[in-house]
Amino acid sequence: MLKVRLYTQEEWVEGFRKVSESENYFDWNLLDPIFDEEEKAPFRDAESLRLLKETYDITFVSEDDWYSVMCEGTRMCISCINKGLKFALAAIDRSRRGAYTWYCGANEKVWHVLSDLTFDILVAVRISDLADGIFIQGADYEVSGYPYKGQRIDVTVKNGFIGRDDFYTEVPEHHECGTGHGLRIGRDGKYYSDSWSVHYAFMYY
Repeated sequence: MLKVRLYTQEEWVEGFRKVSESENYFDWNLLDPIFDEEEKAPFRDAESLRLLKETYDITFVSEDDWYSVMCEGTRMCISCINKGLKFALAAIDRSRRGAYTWYCGANEKVWHVLSDLTFDILVAVRISDLADGIFIQGADYEVSGYPYKGQRIDVTVKNGFIGRDDFYTEVPEHHECGTGHGLRIGRDGKYYSDSWSVHYAFMYY
C-alpha cells in the first residue's frame, strides 16, 4: 500500500532532515552503496527489478556490470533513468528501512507497481505542493494528516471516481480550507476520497 504523509510548511521545516530527497538519495546512497555491510551491485532486489521491468522494460546487462541496463533495445547507464524512476527506487529502499521519501511525480505504471509491493511505500509531501497539479494516479493510497475542519484526519484515496457508490456518504463542505470537496465517509466509518477529488480540493478549493 502507498502511505502518504502530508506536511504543513512548519512541519516540513522541522522534519526536513528525517525525509530524503529522492535524487540525492539515489545518487549518494543507492548508486554507490558504500554504507552497506556487504559490497554488491545496486538495484538487484526483487522489488527494484520488478519496478524497472514492468514500467520501462529495463533489465541489467549482467551481474558483473553493476550499472549497464538495456532499455528499449538501447544500452545505457542506470543513472540516466528519469526522475520518476529514481524516486521510486529511492522510495523502495527508504520504505524498507521504515523511512519516508519526498514526493516526486511519476507515471501510473510506477505508482501501480509501488502500490502492489509486499511492504508499504512511505511518501511525504508538502500540502502546499498539492496545488501544483495531479498527485498520484493509477493506484489507491492512504493519506495521513489530511486537513479537514481544523483537524488532521486519515483518508483512503481510491483510484478513479467513487461518487456513484452507495457505500459512501458525502461529508459537509468546509470552505475555510476547501478540502471537504469530494470527501466521503464509508459505511465502515472511515474517510474516503478519490484521486480527482483530492486534485480539485487542493488545486482549486
